[in-house]
Amino acid sequence: MKTEDFNDLVESIREAGRVKRGHAQPSRVHAFRPIDVQKVRARLKCSQRDFADLIGVSVATLQNWEQGRRTPHGPAQALLRVAAHSPHVVAEALGQVASDKWQGTSDKFTVKNFNVGRASASQ
Repeated sequence: MKTEDFNDLVESIREAGRVKRGHAQPSRVHAFRPIDVQKVRARLKCSQRDFADLIGVSVATLQNWEQGRRTPHGPAQALLRVAAHSPHVVAEALGQVASDKWQGTSDKFTVKNFNVGRASASQ
């Protein structure tokens, strides 16, 4: 690594420490609107079990999100945004054939005979 790049990295780490301790303001902040998980699921006309299977979480986690006890973060939040916008993409990514499971346009999808199995540890 070049000395200049290393020095920039060290300064970034020091700045992060100052921000964390409250001695400096972050240079930028990314804020995302909360996702209405129940609304996304309702739009897709999925049961909690089917939707939890679709996005790869437990029903308990989904219920916590829907009832506001927990908030999806990171990859889960990104996946929910994709599911809200393009549910067929999520189905395809999980190895499902979108034409067999989803019908409609990108603005309106309905679930048809949806059954996603979770990957087992032996696979």
